[in-house]
Amino acid sequence: MILMLLALFGYFVGGSIYNYTQNGSRGWEVVPNHVFWGEIVSFLHDLFSNIRARLSGEGGYQQI
Repeated sequence: MILMLLALFGYFVGGSIYNYTQNGSRGWEVVPNHVFWGEIVSFLHDLFSNIRARLSGEGGYQQI
């Protein structure tokens, strides 16, 4: 678990330093894959909405 957290920390710090120095990124664009991380909340909302709908019987296929 500690190794995973260190790897994640290294990913963000190393990627941010690289984007800042090599790509000239500033602000939110410094974060590696900032588009993905900006949309992760929407992805998780869709995931849990789909799971909740399937568990309550609302989801699934409908008759044509």
